[in-house]
Amino acid sequence: MDSSKITPWEMYKACKTGFTRQPVPSSRTLQDGSTTTSVKETANALLHNFFPDDSTDSDNGKQKSTRAQITYLRSPDSQPEPNFTEHEVDEVISKLDESKCPGLNGIDGNIVERLQKYLPKVWFALYNKCFPKVWKNARVIAISKADKTKLRSVEGYRGVSLLSGPGKFLEKLVIERLNHFLETTGQISSLQFGLTAGRSTADAIKTVSDFVGHSRKRGRKCCVLALDIAGAFDNAWHPGILARLRKLKCPPNTYNMVKDFLCDRTAHVTLGNSLSSKRVTKGSPQGSAS
Repeated sequence: MDSSKITPWEMYKACKTGFTRQPVPSSRTLQDGSTTTSVKETANALLHNFFPDDSTDSDNGKQKSTRAQITYLRSPDSQPEPNFTEHEVDEVISKLDESKCPGLNGIDGNIVERLQKYLPKVWFALYNKCFPKVWKNARVIAISKADKTKLRSVEGYRGVSLLSGPGKFLEKLVIERLNHFLETTGQISSLQFGLTAGRSTADAIKTVSDFVGHSRKRGRKCCVLALDIAGAFDNAWHPGILARLRKLKCPPNTYNMVKDFLCDRTAHVTLGNSLSSKRVTKGSPQGSAS
């Protein structure tokens, strides 16, 4: 917990009263200034805000070429990785977080762990065969952002995806394989911090601080440019991701698993008694291992 933002008294109050999630009101303001008039309309608006559509209408020449390449070309012509081993599967499942909420199918980490204990071949066999469509359904929870001035708008909320336990463990297996490939082939920049083993965001701050200190000692001026990319997770372009993996000659079975993970995804939001669903064509679910 960041002690610079939360005082001890606020921490005490939170511990005493518990953490509650305020329900999303039935009427919210849209980006064009109009207002939703029903719970169903608000749920649909939240889904479209959390998961923008990947439209071909706005494609430029390069994007059209990339999309066609991914559609018609085969997987990379490179050496495939061996199948997941029983040890890999057991290692990933042993690190489960029992506090995580399950997705729509209700299969949480506890169920996965018990099956692994009594039927250890089940997940090993499944994970080496496919990424079932049912594991790609997300139950989305709308969480209010820190900026309280935007709570009357759909933009004042962040969508966190609750995913199927088995799917999350398969994701972790694929991500570990993909990271190993990128690291061993020197594809990860030495200036990449965060989401990288041994290099946290704290290391990034220290690197900048050391650079500034070194520059001052040498009598030089330096400048820091900080950028915050809005909606980075929500707008990750699937054809671009796959094209990049092809260019890097990613192992074909890992490539196909990532491609399968990105396809046929759906998101569901429940407000009151209203359930809204949407096909996800862009972005990566916030809350997934990837």
